Amino acid sequence: MKYLRRQGLTVEKTEQTVRAPDPVIPNKWKTWKRDLFNFSDIVGVHPEHKGTLYVQTTTTDHQADRIHKIAGLAVVQLLIKAGNRIHVHGWGKKGPRGGRKVWQVTVTEIGFDQDGLLTTKIVDSETLDEQQHGLDFEQEEF
Repeated sequence: MKYLRRQGLTVEKTEQTVRAPDPVIPNKWKTWKRDLFNFSDIVGVHPEHKGTLYVQTTTTDHQADRIHKIAGLAVVQLLIKAGNRIHVHGWGKKGPRGGRKVWQVTVTEIGFDQDGLLTTKIVDSETLDEQQHGLDFEQEEF
């Protein structure tokens, strides 16, 4: 979220914790996480961009899996046609073996071409030095 705020967006977390009675075990509750539209962890708006930005955040190792999942959701084409954007942020610590590691984010935008086929493009890839930027990614949930 700090990464998005640094880019001028106003953002909020959309992931919900849902709690419901267990249908099998009396007096027991089930708890699970649910994302907005079944994919969005964060929403953001920017004064210079039309629409809302929906963000799925994950590790770089799982970024392709999340893109595939999002592409299969019926609501995604509707959101994009309505002038919104969808990004998948892949996070990972990178650096030389035995050396200092720094956070790197790869931002992939999801879209559709005129034939309705999925398109993806990397719109940003940035290495973020926690000390240099005054960020503390270990403390923040996203």
